[in-house]
Amino acid sequence: MHNTENHILNQQGQPALVASFFVIESVIRFIDMFSGIGGFREGLTRAGGFECVGHCEIDKYANRSYNALFDTKGEWFIEDARKADPSTMPDFQLLCGGFPCQTFSIAGSRKGFGDPRGTLFFELARLAEARKPSYLLFENVPYVQKCIRYIMYTNQICIAPPKNSGARLFLLCSTVHNMFLLAKG
Repeated sequence: MHNTENHILNQQGQPALVASFFVIESVIRFIDMFSGIGGFREGLTRAGGFECVGHCEIDKYANRSYNALFDTKGEWFIEDARKADPSTMPDFQLLCGGFPCQTFSIAGSRKGFGDPRGTLFFELARLAEARKPSYLLFENVPYVQKCIRYIMYTNQICIAPPKNSGARLFLLCSTVHNMFLLAKG
């Protein structure tokens, strides 16, 4: 679907059906957790309608690149997600993050939450619980779905399994509508 002169059209150029229960603010403000060099930020910026208001990255070299690529002056920043104080974060509607995948990947040990890096998922959950953003967008490897499926309510998650083990998974959660969608990237 694409938008042409305020009319949403499908690929055949016909008016598209649009779910009326989704009301998207004109600009969605987001926090970029485990930002790396800015993959989420670049994608959301290119998509349009998103404004980054802060980021978190513990790797000093990745953060240096992030700051070189994006104008981060005046934005909220924390190096370590475990030290993020929800009360100091600016207002935002979207919390996104690609939490460390090594502990969930085939290349790693697949210890899941048994590895300290795997528990960083719970930092995202802690911040989401405290701030209650309208949307969550997380990314990881397919194996993570086996670890998180017991954490989320089964009536709130819809899993679309990847067709191959090399896919990346994106977990989109609308906390407003209690809708969870897991899709391969």
